[in-house]
Amino acid sequence: MCSSDLNGVIREVGGFVNKFGGDSTMAVFGAPVSLPAAESARRALRAALLIRARLAEFNARRAAAGQQPIAIGVGINTGEVITGNVGSAERFEYTVIGDTVNVAARVQALTAQLPGSSVLITEPTLKCLGPQHGLRLVDHGAMALKGKAKPVRVYGVVGLQPLQRQLPYETLEAAYLFCRGFSPEQIALTQRVAAGVAADRLASAQADLAEVGHELVTAFGLEPAALEALRDRTPKASPELEAA
Repeated sequence: MCSSDLNGVIREVGGFVNKFGGDSTMAVFGAPVSLPAAESARRALRAALLIRARLAEFNARRAAAGQQPIAIGVGINTGEVITGNVGSAERFEYTVIGDTVNVAARVQALTAQLPGSSVLITEPTLKCLGPQHGLRLVDHGAMALKGKAKPVRVYGVVGLQPLQRQLPYETLEAAYLFCRGFSPEQIALTQRVAAGVAADRLASAQADLAEVGHELVTAFGLEPAALEALRDRTPKASPELEAA
């Protein structure tokens, strides 16, 4: 994904990009226009889920072109920050600083150490989202962060609730890509699995279309009309199951 793609998603949900680093991007929600902490946390989470979905599509195109996929990790933290212009009369820069920012950066770095948790949120963010957050989470416990005397509890965001069968994220991603026009073979190439595995994931998603459709629309940003592709698909068993 290029910086303009990220910027577009973040602006779409009411945030703004404060800094582009060499391999990082810092987005802010709730400044310079103040928002309640709960709303800032919701917008940041919404942006993270959309980025994850757009990345899947970006990687599917890369796989089709014979290129390696890329990985993106998102760390979200909520708290007080100091905002304002810094610099000289010749050049001002609006920035956001404080321990909240530092913790977010450290949490983002943890995504490389925690397989399957490309989106991590801190306990303060989870508290701001409230008890009815509607998320499926993996509790990674208290993690030691560089420069922090006390560990910080972090959670990996799997998806939304409720999904009765607790479908893996890879199944939802496969369904999203199929609805976006990618073939089962292209999905298998993207996810680095056998074609039969991709077909089985699509069949599994189709079996719970009502719930899967809700997550694809809500978390992945899929247009409801695009779900027709999955609804009309004829399920096919994998070669392994057919042989059995």
